Amino acid sequence: MKVVSFLLALIILLSALTGCQKANAQYTHTPGFELSSEAVFVMDVNTNDIIYEKNADKLMFPAALTQMLTALVAMEKTQDLNSEVTVPDGFSPLQGSESSPIGTASAGETFIMQDLLHCVIMNTDNTAATLIAQAAGGGDINSFISLLNEKAKVLGTKSTNFINPTGIHDTHNYTTARDMAAIAAAAVSNTAYMEIASKTAYTFAADNQSSRNVTSNLSILSTAGEYPAGTKEIKFSAGEDTGSSLVCVLEQDGLKIVAVLMGAPYSVDGAAVYADMKKLLGWASSTCVLAIPPKSGDTILTIGVSGNFNIKELPLKTEKNLSDLLPKKAQLKDIQLFCCIPSGINKPVNSGEVLGKADIIYNGKKTNSVNLLAVGSVTEAGKQSSVPDILLTVGIVFLSLFLLLLIIRQINIIRYRKKRQRALEQRRRQMRRELEKGTANSSVRRK
Repeated sequence: MKVVSFLLALIILLSALTGCQKANAQYTHTPGFELSSEAVFVMDVNTNDIIYEKNADKLMFPAALTQMLTALVAMEKTQDLNSEVTVPDGFSPLQGSESSPIGTASAGETFIMQDLLHCVIMNTDNTAATLIAQAAGGGDINSFISLLNEKAKVLGTKSTNFINPTGIHDTHNYTTARDMAAIAAAAVSNTAYMEIASKTAYTFAADNQSSRNVTSNLSILSTAGEYPAGTKEIKFSAGEDTGSSLVCVLEQDGLKIVAVLMGAPYSVDGAAVYADMKKLLGWASSTCVLAIPPKSGDTILTIGVSGNFNIKELPLKTEKNLSDLLPKKAQLKDIQLFCCIPSGINKPVNSGEVLGKADIIYNGKKTNSVNLLAVGSVTEAGKQSSVPDILLTVGIVFLSLFLLLLIIRQINIIRYRKKRQRALEQRRRQMRRELEKGTANSSVRRK
Protein backbone atom coordinates (compact mmCIF):
# COMPACT_ATOMS: atom_id res chain seq x y z
CA MET A 1 0.00 0.00 0.00
CA LYS A 2 1.48 3.38 -0.89
CA VAL A 3 0.33 6.97 -0.77
CA VAL A 4 -0.17 8.57 -4.15
CA SER A 5 -0.62 12.30 -4.56
CA PHE A 6 -3.02 13.15 -7.35
CA LEU A 7 -3.04 16.86 -6.43
CA LEU A 8 -1.14 18.19 -9.45
CA ALA A 9 -3.06 16.11 -11.96
CA LEU A 10 -6.38 17.01 -10.37
CA ILE A 11 -5.60 20.72 -10.39
CA ILE A 12 -4.70 20.49 -14.09
CA LEU A 13 -8.08 18.89 -14.76
CA LEU A 14 -10.00 21.62 -12.95
CA SER A 15 -10.18 24.15 -15.75
CA ALA A 16 -11.57 21.59 -18.17
CA LEU A 17 -13.99 19.99 -15.73
CA THR A 18 -15.48 23.04 -14.03
CA GLY A 19 -19.27 22.95 -14.25
CA CYS A 20 -21.96 20.63 -12.91
CA GLN A 21 -21.17 17.00 -13.58
CA LYS A 22 -23.10 14.00 -12.26
CA ALA A 23 -21.47 10.69 -11.43
CA ASN A 24 -23.25 7.52 -12.48
CA ALA A 25 -23.13 6.00 -9.00
CA GLN A 26 -21.23 5.86 -5.71
CA TYR A 27 -18.03 3.83 -5.94
CA THR A 28 -17.64 1.00 -3.42
CA HIS A 29 -14.74 -1.34 -2.64
CA THR A 30 -15.76 -4.99 -2.93
CA PRO A 31 -13.58 -7.96 -1.93
CA GLY A 32 -13.72 -11.09 -4.05
CA PHE A 33 -14.33 -13.49 -1.17
CA GLU A 34 -16.92 -14.35 1.47
CA LEU A 35 -16.56 -13.77 5.21
CA SER A 36 -18.08 -15.97 7.90
CA SER A 37 -18.56 -13.00 10.26
CA GLU A 38 -22.19 -11.93 10.46
CA ALA A 39 -21.51 -8.18 10.65
CA VAL A 40 -18.51 -6.29 9.27
CA PHE A 41 -17.46 -2.66 9.10
CA VAL A 42 -14.14 -1.38 7.76
CA MET A 43 -13.23 2.31 7.58
CA ASP A 44 -10.26 4.62 7.30
CA VAL A 45 -10.10 6.76 10.45
CA ASN A 46 -8.17 9.57 8.74
CA THR A 47 -10.62 10.11 5.88
CA ASN A 48 -13.79 8.51 7.37
CA ASP A 49 -14.07 6.56 4.11
CA ILE A 50 -16.03 3.32 4.35
CA ILE A 51 -13.92 0.61 2.73
CA TYR A 52 -16.30 -2.31 3.21
CA GLU A 53 -19.45 -3.12 5.14
CA LYS A 54 -21.71 -6.10 5.63
CA ASN A 55 -24.81 -5.96 7.85
CA ALA A 56 -23.11 -2.96 9.47
CA ASP A 57 -26.32 -1.73 11.13
CA LYS A 58 -27.61 -5.09 12.33
CA LEU A 59 -28.00 -5.26 16.12
CA MET A 60 -25.30 -7.48 17.61
CA PHE A 61 -24.12 -8.34 21.12
CA PRO A 62 -20.87 -6.51 21.96
CA ALA A 63 -19.69 -9.04 24.57
CA ALA A 64 -16.10 -8.28 25.65
CA LEU A 65 -15.74 -5.53 23.03
CA THR A 66 -17.62 -3.46 25.63
CA GLN A 67 -14.42 -3.28 27.65
CA MET A 68 -12.82 -1.01 25.02
CA LEU A 69 -15.22 1.75 26.03
CA THR A 70 -15.00 0.83 29.72
CA ALA A 71 -11.26 1.47 29.61
CA LEU A 72 -11.62 4.70 27.59
CA VAL A 73 -14.22 6.18 29.97
CA ALA A 74 -12.19 5.16 33.04
CA MET A 75 -9.10 6.87 31.58
CA GLU A 76 -11.12 9.99 30.88
CA LYS A 77 -12.74 10.17 34.32
CA THR A 78 -9.69 9.25 36.43
CA GLN A 79 -7.37 12.19 37.06
CA ASP A 80 -4.51 10.04 38.36
CA LEU A 81 -4.14 6.58 36.83
CA ASN A 82 -1.81 5.68 39.70
CA SER A 83 -4.62 6.18 42.21
CA GLU A 84 -5.70 3.26 44.39
CA VAL A 85 -8.89 1.26 43.82
CA THR A 86 -10.20 -0.55 46.89
CA VAL A 87 -12.31 -3.69 46.57
CA PRO A 88 -15.66 -2.85 48.24
CA ASP A 89 -17.36 -4.93 50.92
CA GLY A 90 -19.42 -7.81 49.60
CA PHE A 91 -17.55 -7.92 46.28
CA SER A 92 -16.80 -11.26 44.67
CA PRO A 93 -14.90 -12.02 41.42
CA LEU A 94 -17.09 -12.31 38.32
CA GLN A 95 -17.47 -15.17 35.86
CA GLY A 96 -14.67 -15.46 33.36
CA SER A 97 -12.09 -14.23 35.86
CA GLU A 98 -10.86 -17.62 37.03
CA SER A 99 -7.48 -17.14 35.33
CA SER A 100 -7.40 -13.40 36.02
CA PRO A 101 -4.46 -12.03 38.02
CA ILE A 102 -7.06 -10.45 40.31
CA GLY A 103 -9.45 -13.41 40.23
CA THR A 104 -9.01 -13.84 43.98
CA ALA A 105 -9.67 -10.18 44.85
CA SER A 106 -11.29 -9.77 48.26
CA ALA A 107 -12.94 -6.91 50.16
CA GLY A 108 -10.50 -4.28 51.39
CA GLU A 109 -7.74 -5.24 48.96
CA THR A 110 -6.30 -2.35 46.95
CA PHE A 111 -5.13 -2.17 43.35
CA ILE A 112 -3.74 0.61 41.16
CA MET A 113 -6.05 1.89 38.40
CA GLN A 114 -3.23 1.58 35.84
CA ASP A 115 -2.82 -2.11 36.67
CA LEU A 116 -6.54 -2.79 36.34
CA LEU A 117 -6.55 -1.07 32.94
CA HIS A 118 -3.83 -3.46 31.78
CA CYS A 119 -6.02 -6.39 32.84
CA VAL A 120 -8.97 -5.03 30.85
CA ILE A 121 -7.17 -3.88 27.69
CA MET A 122 -4.66 -6.71 27.32
CA ASN A 123 -7.14 -9.39 28.27
CA THR A 124 -10.84 -9.80 28.96
CA ASP A 125 -11.12 -9.37 32.72
CA ASN A 126 -14.65 -8.95 34.04
CA THR A 127 -13.51 -8.49 37.64
CA ALA A 128 -11.07 -5.72 36.71
CA ALA A 129 -13.68 -4.06 34.49
CA THR A 130 -16.19 -4.03 37.35
CA LEU A 131 -13.70 -2.57 39.85
CA ILE A 132 -12.73 0.10 37.31
CA ALA A 133 -16.40 0.97 36.77
CA GLN A 134 -17.11 1.30 40.48
CA ALA A 135 -14.07 3.51 41.03
CA ALA A 136 -14.60 5.76 37.98
CA GLY A 137 -18.32 5.94 38.75
CA GLY A 138 -17.70 7.34 42.22
CA GLY A 139 -18.60 4.08 43.90
CA ASP A 140 -21.83 3.69 41.92
CA ILE A 141 -21.63 1.27 39.01
CA ASN A 142 -24.94 2.55 37.60
CA SER A 143 -23.44 6.02 37.33
CA PHE A 144 -20.61 4.53 35.32
CA ILE A 145 -23.08 2.77 33.00
CA SER A 146 -24.64 6.19 32.33
CA LEU A 147 -21.18 7.54 31.51
CA LEU A 148 -20.64 4.64 29.10
CA ASN A 149 -23.82 5.37 27.18
CA GLU A 150 -23.18 9.13 27.17
CA LYS A 151 -19.67 8.62 25.79
CA ALA A 152 -20.97 6.21 23.15
CA LYS A 153 -23.36 8.90 21.89
CA VAL A 154 -20.59 11.51 21.89
CA LEU A 155 -18.55 9.19 19.67
CA GLY A 156 -21.42 9.08 17.18
CA THR A 157 -23.07 5.73 17.89
CA LYS A 158 -26.72 5.43 16.86
CA SER A 159 -27.85 1.96 17.93
CA THR A 160 -25.83 1.08 21.01
CA ASN A 161 -26.83 0.44 24.63
CA PHE A 162 -24.78 -0.85 27.55
CA ILE A 163 -26.15 -2.13 30.86
CA ASN A 164 -22.87 -3.41 32.31
CA PRO A 165 -19.18 -2.51 31.95
CA THR A 166 -18.02 -6.05 31.19
CA GLY A 167 -20.06 -7.16 28.19
CA ILE A 168 -21.36 -10.22 30.04
CA HIS A 169 -24.16 -11.40 27.79
CA ASP A 170 -27.52 -9.70 28.19
CA THR A 171 -30.12 -9.03 25.51
CA HIS A 172 -30.20 -5.36 26.58
CA ASN A 173 -26.49 -5.04 25.80
CA TYR A 174 -26.39 -4.35 22.07
CA THR A 175 -24.55 -2.45 19.36
CA THR A 176 -23.72 -2.58 15.64
CA ALA A 177 -20.49 -3.12 13.75
CA ARG A 178 -20.68 0.50 12.54
CA ASP A 179 -21.10 1.83 16.09
CA MET A 180 -18.34 -0.39 17.42
CA ALA A 181 -16.01 1.01 14.73
CA ALA A 182 -16.65 4.52 16.11
CA ILE A 183 -15.63 3.31 19.58
CA ALA A 184 -12.61 1.49 18.15
CA ALA A 185 -11.56 4.65 16.30
CA ALA A 186 -11.48 6.47 19.65
CA ALA A 187 -9.37 3.67 21.14
CA VAL A 188 -6.77 3.68 18.34
CA SER A 189 -6.53 7.47 18.64
CA ASN A 190 -5.79 7.21 22.38
CA THR A 191 -2.03 6.95 22.90
CA ALA A 192 -2.27 5.53 26.44
CA TYR A 193 -4.76 2.87 25.35
CA MET A 194 -2.65 1.75 22.39
CA GLU A 195 0.51 1.66 24.49
CA ILE A 196 -1.14 -0.87 26.80
CA ALA A 197 -2.72 -2.83 23.93
CA SER A 198 0.71 -3.26 22.32
CA LYS A 199 2.13 -5.18 25.30
CA THR A 200 2.31 -8.97 25.34
CA ALA A 201 2.89 -9.25 29.09
CA TYR A 202 2.69 -7.06 32.20
CA THR A 203 3.58 -7.61 35.85
CA PHE A 204 2.37 -5.62 38.84
CA ALA A 205 2.58 -5.87 42.62
CA ALA A 206 -0.42 -6.68 44.81
CA ASP A 207 -1.40 -6.60 48.48
CA ASN A 208 -1.25 -10.27 49.31
CA GLN A 209 1.32 -11.61 46.85
CA SER A 210 4.64 -10.41 45.48
CA SER A 211 3.50 -9.99 41.87
CA ARG A 212 0.68 -10.69 39.47
CA ASN A 213 1.08 -11.32 35.75
CA VAL A 214 -1.12 -10.27 32.84
CA THR A 215 -0.70 -12.15 29.56
CA SER A 216 -2.28 -10.62 26.48
CA ASN A 217 -4.99 -12.61 24.71
CA LEU A 218 -4.49 -10.52 21.58
CA SER A 219 -2.99 -13.31 19.51
CA ILE A 220 -2.07 -11.15 16.49
CA LEU A 221 0.70 -9.68 18.65
CA SER A 222 2.48 -13.05 18.50
CA THR A 223 1.53 -13.90 14.90
CA ALA A 224 2.04 -10.49 13.32
CA GLY A 225 3.97 -11.95 10.39
CA GLU A 226 0.77 -13.53 9.08
CA TYR A 227 -0.94 -10.14 8.76
CA PRO A 228 -0.07 -7.00 6.77
CA ALA A 229 2.67 -4.88 8.32
CA GLY A 230 1.20 -2.31 10.69
CA THR A 231 -1.64 -4.54 11.96
CA LYS A 232 -2.52 -4.22 15.64
CA GLU A 233 -5.22 -6.11 17.49
CA ILE A 234 -7.46 -3.98 19.70
CA LYS A 235 -9.94 -6.44 21.21
CA PHE A 236 -11.03 -10.06 20.88
CA SER A 237 -14.20 -11.64 22.22
CA ALA A 238 -15.62 -15.15 22.04
CA GLY A 239 -18.79 -16.54 23.57
CA GLU A 240 -21.28 -19.28 22.79
CA ASP A 241 -24.15 -16.76 22.89
CA THR A 242 -22.43 -14.06 20.85
CA GLY A 243 -20.00 -15.85 18.55
CA SER A 244 -16.49 -14.54 17.97
CA SER A 245 -15.70 -10.86 17.42
CA LEU A 246 -12.47 -9.05 16.64
CA VAL A 247 -11.32 -5.44 16.28
CA CYS A 248 -8.04 -4.51 14.58
CA VAL A 249 -6.33 -1.45 13.16
CA LEU A 250 -4.02 -1.39 10.14
CA GLU A 251 -1.66 1.60 10.00
CA GLN A 252 0.33 1.80 6.80
CA ASP A 253 1.51 4.65 4.57
CA GLY A 254 -0.92 7.30 5.79
CA LEU A 255 -3.87 4.94 6.22
CA LYS A 256 -5.40 4.05 9.58
CA ILE A 257 -7.94 1.33 8.81
CA VAL A 258 -10.20 0.09 11.60
CA ALA A 259 -11.86 -3.28 10.99
CA VAL A 260 -14.68 -4.66 13.14
CA LEU A 261 -15.86 -8.25 12.68
CA MET A 262 -18.76 -9.56 14.78
CA GLY A 263 -20.71 -12.79 15.06
CA ALA A 264 -18.25 -15.20 13.44
CA PRO A 265 -18.73 -18.91 14.30
CA TYR A 266 -17.74 -19.51 17.92
CA SER A 267 -14.60 -21.26 19.06
CA VAL A 268 -12.46 -20.60 22.10
CA ASP A 269 -9.51 -19.51 19.96
CA GLY A 270 -11.67 -17.52 17.52
CA ALA A 271 -10.23 -19.34 14.51
CA ALA A 272 -13.02 -18.23 12.15
CA VAL A 273 -12.90 -14.54 13.01
CA TYR A 274 -9.08 -14.42 12.82
CA ALA A 275 -9.23 -16.09 9.40
CA ASP A 276 -11.74 -13.45 8.27
CA MET A 277 -9.55 -10.63 9.57
CA LYS A 278 -6.47 -11.99 7.83
CA LYS A 279 -8.29 -12.10 4.48
CA LEU A 280 -9.94 -8.71 4.96
CA LEU A 281 -6.82 -6.78 5.96
CA GLY A 282 -4.75 -8.53 3.32
CA TRP A 283 -7.27 -7.43 0.69
CA ALA A 284 -7.43 -3.85 2.02
CA SER A 285 -3.64 -3.62 2.12
CA SER A 286 -3.20 -4.80 -1.45
CA THR A 287 -6.24 -3.01 -2.88
CA CYS A 288 -6.56 0.45 -1.36
CA VAL A 289 -4.39 3.46 -2.08
CA LEU A 290 -4.71 6.90 -0.52
CA ALA A 291 -5.24 9.72 -2.99
CA ILE A 292 -4.44 13.18 -1.61
CA PRO A 293 -6.22 15.96 -3.48
CA PRO A 294 -6.67 19.39 -1.86
CA LYS A 295 -6.69 19.53 1.93
CA SER A 296 -9.11 21.50 4.08
CA GLY A 297 -8.74 25.22 3.40
CA ASP A 298 -6.70 24.83 0.21
CA THR A 299 -7.58 27.30 -2.55
CA ILE A 300 -8.17 25.26 -5.69
CA LEU A 301 -9.70 27.65 -8.24
CA THR A 302 -11.18 31.13 -8.77
CA ILE A 303 -14.47 32.43 -10.20
CA GLY A 304 -14.72 35.63 -12.24
CA VAL A 305 -16.67 38.53 -10.70
CA SER A 306 -18.55 40.89 -13.04
CA GLY A 307 -20.15 44.24 -12.20
CA ASN A 308 -19.31 47.11 -9.88
CA PHE A 309 -17.70 45.08 -7.08
CA ASN A 310 -14.56 45.29 -4.98
CA ILE A 311 -12.77 42.35 -6.69
CA LYS A 312 -12.62 40.81 -10.16
CA GLU A 313 -11.89 37.21 -9.11
CA LEU A 314 -13.08 35.23 -6.08
CA PRO A 315 -10.91 32.29 -4.85
CA LEU A 316 -12.66 29.11 -3.63
CA LYS A 317 -11.34 26.74 -0.97
CA THR A 318 -12.32 23.26 0.20
CA GLU A 319 -14.42 23.00 3.36
CA LYS A 320 -12.68 19.79 4.52
CA ASN A 321 -10.04 17.32 3.42
CA LEU A 322 -10.86 15.56 0.18
CA SER A 323 -8.42 12.69 0.70
CA ASP A 324 -9.87 9.47 -0.61
CA LEU A 325 -9.27 5.74 -0.83
CA LEU A 326 -9.02 4.33 -4.33
CA PRO A 327 -8.03 0.94 -5.76
CA LYS A 328 -4.30 0.45 -6.22
CA LYS A 329 -4.88 -0.25 -9.88
CA ALA A 330 -6.26 3.29 -10.32
CA GLN A 331 -4.60 5.30 -13.09
CA LEU A 332 -4.55 9.09 -13.24
CA LYS A 333 -6.54 8.98 -16.47
CA ASP A 334 -9.38 7.26 -14.56
CA ILE A 335 -9.53 9.90 -11.79
CA GLN A 336 -11.20 13.27 -12.18
CA LEU A 337 -12.12 16.14 -9.88
CA PHE A 338 -15.44 17.63 -11.01
CA CYS A 339 -16.39 21.04 -9.62
CA CYS A 340 -20.01 22.19 -9.69
CA ILE A 341 -19.83 25.99 -9.37
CA PRO A 342 -21.46 29.11 -10.87
CA SER A 343 -20.02 30.28 -14.19
CA GLY A 344 -19.47 33.70 -12.62
CA ILE A 345 -20.38 35.98 -9.71
CA ASN A 346 -22.59 39.06 -10.23
CA LYS A 347 -23.91 39.66 -6.71
CA PRO A 348 -22.53 40.20 -3.18
CA VAL A 349 -21.02 37.11 -1.50
CA ASN A 350 -20.10 36.58 2.15
CA SER A 351 -16.76 35.10 3.14
CA GLY A 352 -17.15 31.37 3.82
CA GLU A 353 -20.38 31.11 1.81
CA VAL A 354 -20.90 27.76 0.05
CA LEU A 355 -20.73 28.35 -3.70
CA GLY A 356 -20.48 24.81 -5.03
CA LYS A 357 -18.92 21.41 -4.48
CA ALA A 358 -16.12 19.22 -5.75
CA ASP A 359 -16.43 15.47 -6.40
CA ILE A 360 -13.71 12.89 -6.93
CA ILE A 361 -14.85 10.64 -9.77
CA TYR A 362 -13.23 7.26 -10.41
CA ASN A 363 -14.31 5.39 -13.54
CA GLY A 364 -17.51 7.43 -13.67
CA LYS A 365 -18.43 6.80 -10.02
CA LYS A 366 -18.22 9.32 -7.19
CA THR A 367 -15.93 8.37 -4.33
CA ASN A 368 -15.95 11.55 -2.25
CA SER A 369 -17.40 15.07 -2.19
CA VAL A 370 -16.67 18.39 -0.46
CA ASN A 371 -18.21 21.88 -0.39
CA LEU A 372 -16.35 24.80 -1.96
CA LEU A 373 -16.34 28.02 0.08
CA ALA A 374 -15.71 31.66 -0.83
CA VAL A 375 -12.35 33.03 0.28
CA GLY A 376 -13.18 36.62 1.17
CA SER A 377 -16.26 38.73 0.42
CA VAL A 378 -17.72 40.29 -2.70
CA THR A 379 -19.16 43.75 -1.94
CA GLU A 380 -20.28 46.68 -4.05
CA ALA A 381 -17.42 49.00 -4.97
CA GLY A 382 -17.09 51.86 -2.49
CA LYS A 383 -19.18 50.02 0.08
CA GLN A 384 -16.75 47.41 1.20
CA SER A 385 -15.94 47.44 4.85
CA SER A 386 -12.37 47.38 6.02
CA VAL A 387 -10.76 47.23 9.43
CA PRO A 388 -9.77 50.95 9.37
CA ASP A 389 -13.35 51.88 8.41
CA ILE A 390 -14.74 49.84 11.25
CA LEU A 391 -12.26 51.36 13.70
CA LEU A 392 -13.16 54.86 12.46
CA THR A 393 -16.86 54.15 12.92
CA VAL A 394 -16.28 52.83 16.43
CA GLY A 395 -14.15 55.89 17.21
CA ILE A 396 -16.85 58.27 15.99
CA VAL A 397 -19.46 56.49 18.12
CA PHE A 398 -17.31 56.70 21.24
CA LEU A 399 -16.45 60.37 20.56
CA SER A 400 -20.14 61.19 20.10
CA LEU A 401 -20.97 59.49 23.39
CA PHE A 402 -18.14 61.37 25.12
CA LEU A 403 -19.34 64.74 23.78
CA LEU A 404 -22.91 63.91 24.79
CA LEU A 405 -21.76 63.14 28.32
CA LEU A 406 -19.83 66.44 28.43
CA ILE A 407 -22.92 68.37 27.29
CA ILE A 408 -25.10 66.63 29.87
CA ARG A 409 -22.51 67.37 32.56
CA GLN A 410 -22.32 71.04 31.54
CA ILE A 411 -26.10 71.36 31.58
CA ASN A 412 -26.19 69.86 35.06
CA ILE A 413 -23.48 72.29 36.23
CA ILE A 414 -25.43 75.27 34.86
CA ARG A 415 -28.62 74.03 36.49
CA TYR A 416 -26.80 73.58 39.79
CA ARG A 417 -25.30 77.07 39.64
CA LYS A 418 -28.66 78.65 38.83
CA LYS A 419 -30.32 76.77 41.64
CA ARG A 420 -27.58 77.85 44.02
CA GLN A 421 -27.84 81.45 42.81
CA ARG A 422 -31.59 81.45 43.42
CA ALA A 423 -31.08 80.04 46.90
CA LEU A 424 -28.49 82.75 47.73
CA GLU A 425 -30.74 85.48 46.35
CA GLN A 426 -33.64 84.18 48.38
CA ARG A 427 -31.43 84.13 51.48
CA ARG A 428 -30.35 87.75 50.89
CA ARG A 429 -33.94 88.91 50.51
CA GLN A 430 -34.89 87.16 53.72
CA MET A 431 -31.99 88.76 55.56
CA ARG A 432 -32.98 92.22 54.26
CA ARG A 433 -36.56 91.71 55.41
CA GLU A 434 -35.38 90.63 58.84
CA LEU A 435 -33.04 93.62 59.01
CA GLU A 436 -35.77 96.05 57.98
CA LYS A 437 -38.15 94.54 60.49
CA GLY A 438 -35.57 94.87 63.26
CA THR A 439 -34.95 98.53 62.37
CA ALA A 440 -38.68 99.30 62.46
CA ASN A 441 -39.07 97.73 65.89
CA SER A 442 -36.21 99.83 67.25
CA SER A 443 -37.85 103.06 66.03
CA VAL A 444 -41.13 102.21 67.74
CA ARG A 445 -39.40 101.59 71.07
CA ARG A 446 -37.61 104.98 70.92
CA LYS A 447 -40.90 106.77 70.45
